[in-house]
Amino acid sequence: MAILDSRSLRIHLLDVGTEKYGDCIVCELGDRRILIDGAHAGDYKDRGERPSIPSQLQELFGHAEPFKFDLLVVTHCHADHIGCLPTLVSQGTIEVESALVADEALGFGRSEDFQPHRPDALTLADKLAAALREEDYSHLPDDELEQMLEDIASLESRYRDMLATLKRNGTTIIRYDGRGGHKALETQFREFGFKVLGPTTEHLEVCSEAIAKFNDRASSDVARMADAALVTAYRSILGQADAAGAEDRPGKGAALNDQSIVVKLSAGSATALLAGDMQFAKPEISGIAAMMTLLRQTVKSAGPYRFIKLTHHSSYNGFDDSLLNEWSPTNHYAHTGGLNDADHPDPGVLQLLDENSSRLQWARTDRNGQITVTFPPGGPSLEISFGKLNDPTPNPDTIEPVTSSALQVTPRSVPTVTTVRTSGGVTELTAIARVTSDVTRLTVTFDLSRSGSAPPDLPKKRPAIARSRLPSSAEMTSNLRFASGRKLPKLLFVTYRARLENNIGIAETAAALQLIRSGNQEVYEVQTPASPWPEIRAQLTKNDYAGIVVLGGYDVLPAQRLDVIPPNLRAQLNSSSDSDQFLVWNDEGYGDKDGDMLPEIPVSRIPDAKTPRLVMAALTANASPPGKGRYGVRNDARPFATGPYNLLPGAAQLLVSQPTAPAAIGPQNATGDVVYFMLHGSDSDATRFWGEDGSGAVEAVNLTNVPNMLSGIVFAGCCWGALTVDRRASIALSGQPLGTRTPGQSMALSYLHAGALAFVGCTGTHYSPTVSPYNYFGRPMHLAFFKRVIAGSAPAQALFDAKVEYATGMPHGQSSNVGRAIEFKIWKEFTCLGLGW
Repeated sequence: MAILDSRSLRIHLLDVGTEKYGDCIVCELGDRRILIDGAHAGDYKDRGERPSIPSQLQELFGHAEPFKFDLLVVTHCHADHIGCLPTLVSQGTIEVESALVADEALGFGRSEDFQPHRPDALTLADKLAAALREEDYSHLPDDELEQMLEDIASLESRYRDMLATLKRNGTTIIRYDGRGGHKALETQFREFGFKVLGPTTEHLEVCSEAIAKFNDRASSDVARMADAALVTAYRSILGQADAAGAEDRPGKGAALNDQSIVVKLSAGSATALLAGDMQFAKPEISGIAAMMTLLRQTVKSAGPYRFIKLTHHSSYNGFDDSLLNEWSPTNHYAHTGGLNDADHPDPGVLQLLDENSSRLQWARTDRNGQITVTFPPGGPSLEISFGKLNDPTPNPDTIEPVTSSALQVTPRSVPTVTTVRTSGGVTELTAIARVTSDVTRLTVTFDLSRSGSAPPDLPKKRPAIARSRLPSSAEMTSNLRFASGRKLPKLLFVTYRARLENNIGIAETAAALQLIRSGNQEVYEVQTPASPWPEIRAQLTKNDYAGIVVLGGYDVLPAQRLDVIPPNLRAQLNSSSDSDQFLVWNDEGYGDKDGDMLPEIPVSRIPDAKTPRLVMAALTANASPPGKGRYGVRNDARPFATGPYNLLPGAAQLLVSQPTAPAAIGPQNATGDVVYFMLHGSDSDATRFWGEDGSGAVEAVNLTNVPNMLSGIVFAGCCWGALTVDRRASIALSGQPLGTRTPGQSMALSYLHAGALAFVGCTGTHYSPTVSPYNYFGRPMHLAFFKRVIAGSAPAQALFDAKVEYATGMPHGQSSNVGRAIEFKIWKEFTCLGLGW
C-alpha cells in the first residue's frame, strides 16, 4: 500500500442549499472515499442555483452515478443528516462497502424489538413525536411545514428501509452503540487515521431515554387536541412554554444532537475533527454534564487538529469561547448549513470568530457553497465556490434583502408608538422606532414545562405563605399610613371601583381609596374601563403629576397588548423568532399625556391579586435607602449579571445557580434592600425561578425563600417574571378571561404581599447577552435601572428613565432583524409592579 501523507487528504463540505440546517461531507484519501451524512431529504435533486448532492458528487469524481464509497457514516438520526441518503441508496446513486450508522433503536428512543408503523398508518401522535425529536421547523409557511412534518414522520421508516437495502446489497453495517464494534473499522481505515472518540454507551442511553420521553409526551399532547390538524397541533405545542423552547431556553433536538458520532481523521500532519451536531458547549440534556466533560477531555487529548467542522451548524450550544481555548492550536474552521437560517451560524459564534480573525480562517457553506479543505505543507487551505472567507455576516430572517426603509435608529432618538386597535378591553399597539445598527449572541430566559412536561421533582402543591391576620376595614383606615408616612410627589391613582370591589371587597376598596387620599394623593375613578386611556389622558392635563399608579389587576383596568416591533420589521421575521411573537402586556399608555402612545410620566401598577392584604401592603410600602444590603441569584450561564449586581451597595456576593438552590438559601432568606434575580422563568409556573447546571434546568429560588416582610426593591431579568395573569399576551383572546394569579402562585405577587416597594420585571421572555462585553439585550436596561436606584430615584421613576436611556442607545450594536426586534421587546416589556414610589 502506498504511503499517503497529509497532501493526499481532501475534505469536501458539500453545498446544502438554502434550507435550514444540513450536513454532507466527503473525505478522500488517494482512491478511498468516506461519506458522512446526507444533507436534506430534498437534496437528491438540484434546487434553483444550488446543486444537488449527486450533481456535486459527479463534479468531484468526474463521472456519473453510481458513486462508490468505502465507508458511509450516519452521525445521528436527525432529518438534516440522514437527509437524502435513503433516496440515494434506494435509487442506486451511491454504493457503500461499509457503514457506521446511528443505531435506530437508540436514535429514535425505541426498544430493540420495536417495529414502526408504515408511513400510511402513522397516527397524529406518531407524527408529533417525530416532529418533537427534530429541530424547529415552525418558521415554514403552513403548506411547506405540512410537507416537512410528513417527511419527518416517515424518516424512521425510511431509515430502517435504507439499512435493510444496504444489508441486501452486501454492505457491512455496524450500528454505533459505544461498545467497541466500530474498532474493526478503525483498523480497516487506519490510513485515514479514522478514530471514533465517542460518545460512550451510557451517554447514548441517557439521550435515548430523553428521546423516548418526547415520544410519550406527544401522546398526552394529542389527547388534549382531539381532532387538531398536524400543522395546528405542532404550532400549538411549540407555542407553549416548554423546556425545549427558544429564548433563554435550551434548543430543540438536543437529545439527538448529543448522540452524534465524533470522528477524528489523520493522515501525516493533517488532522480533522468531524463531530456532527454534538452540543459540546451546552448539552442541554439532564444527566450528561459529566459525560460531556469527559468527551471534551477525550477530544482535546486526541488533538491538536488542523481543521474542525463546527458542530450543530455553528450553534451557541455547539461552540463557544471555552472550546476555542480548548482547541486553540486549531486555526481553520468551517460551518455547514443552509442560507435561510438566521440562527445558524449563531451570531454570537460569528462574533467570536470575527474577534479572533487575526489568527483564524473559516468558511461557511451558506455563503461560500461547497468547501474543500486540503493540507499542503504550509498548513490547511480552504477552497470555496463563491463569496469570501471569514465572512461574519449574520443571515437575515428571510432570504429577501431588508429594504433601506426598514428601521434606521438615529442617535439619541426616542421611538414612537401608534395604536392599532382596541377590542373587548384589549388594545393592540405597534411600536415604531428609528434605530442605528449588529446581532451578536442571542439566547434567552428558560421556559419550563407546560402541559405535562413539568421539571422532575417539582412539588405539585405550591407552598403556603404565612401571613399576619388581615385587619378589619376600620383598622385599615385607623392603623395604617399611606407610604408608611413618607411624603411622595403628586401622583394620580386610577382604578375602576366596581371591579376592584368585586375582587377585594366593598369595604376594603373604600379603605384603600381613603388611605390614598389620606396621603394627599388624588384618585380618579374611571367611567369607561374597557378603554380608559382617553379619559385618563384628559385627567392628566389637570395637574402636574409626577407619576400614575394603576390600582387593580388587568381585570380592573386593562393592560395594553403591545406589538413591540414596527410592521416593516415584523414582515421580515418568522413565527418562531420569539415565543411571545413579540407581543407583551404593557401599561405605559396610562402615562401618555399627548396621545402619541408614549408615556410622559412613569407608570406603576398595584395588582390586587384578589387579596386586600396585598393592596394594603403595597399602599403602605416603605422605602429602605440602598446601602443596608443587597441580595442576588444568577443563572450559571448568565455571567453578565455580575456587572449590574456589583453596582449595588453591600457586601453580599451574587449567588450562582447551580449550586444555589431553595434549600441552601433557606426559608424567607431571599431578602435585601435590592433583590436581583437573573434566572429562567416560566409563564405557566410563577412560583419559582430556575438556573442551569450544564445539562439542564435546576430550581434556584421559590416562594419558600420570599420573606414575610420586605421594604426593598426586587428586579428580575426572568422570562415572564412580572406576568400577573395566566395568559401571556401572545395567546390572549379578546373577551376571554386572562386568569388572575394570587400571591401563592407568583414570586412577584408574593414579594408585593410582603411589602416590597416594587417588583420590576418582564411580561414576556427576557433575552440575555452571552458574548463579552455583554453590552446588548438585557444588560443595558439592568445597568441603567440600578444606576438610578442607587442615585436615589424611586423605582417607577428609575425604570422610566432607564427606558429612555435604553431607547436612545438602541439597537446596541444589533443589525439583524431578530436582534433589533429583541431590543424593542426589552424596551417595552419591563414593568413596575407595586407602589413604585
